[in-house]
Amino acid sequence: MNVGNEYLRSKNVWIENIRSLRIVCNMQMNSLTGKKILSLLREGDYAHAGGEEAILQVFSKISKDPNRSLLDVGCGIGGTAHFLNQNGWGNVLGLDIDPDNISFAHNKYSQHEFIECDVVNASQKLKRTFDIMYCINSFYAFPDKITALKSLRRLASEKTQLIIFDYVLRQGTAAAVEEGVPTNVSEQQLRSLLESTGWTVMDTMDVSSDYDRWYSELVLR
Repeated sequence: MNVGNEYLRSKNVWIENIRSLRIVCNMQMNSLTGKKILSLLREGDYAHAGGEEAILQVFSKISKDPNRSLLDVGCGIGGTAHFLNQNGWGNVLGLDIDPDNISFAHNKYSQHEFIECDVVNASQKLKRTFDIMYCINSFYAFPDKITALKSLRRLASEKTQLIIFDYVLRQGTAAAVEEGVPTNVSEQQLRSLLESTGWTVMDTMDVSSDYDRWYSELVLR
């Protein structure tokens, strides 16, 4: 009995340590230090999965137009905005809630415009519309997804495209809701959120196998 109780206590401590470690890692990876670590592993200023390969995949159906206006929502440390601008997709403005991310992006990519702002306040701060708005591995981290989508809708014209490239819950998987940990939604929930905030879903793509490969490569690195 004592051995059993000792085992249970050890197991509970181990579980608690794993849970705590996961929370700490999530928070650190969303910080400037975490993003710089990820960007080092991905050989570019990209905290999102897939790096440049993912960017090219996201914009594979978007023609290049240097005069087009783009809004990078949750731009992180600026690598994606710089890549798209330099490769002719358009003039990108980066938006991020983290002042450290924006400071880094300003210093390294001073030729581009970056603004510190919460996405839910974006329509109040940016008095213009954009041709394309995109969220690359950032939407899942928005605490108030409905207000965020409504805010972006006010920055859109009738021809504006919104691209969301992110994690979604697979069918039958329940979201783990814990304080301080970003939560993702299922594809059906995302569709409902978009439609309820004035967006029309035109196209979707399942890139689960690519995500599996990208994260396997990241772990090996």
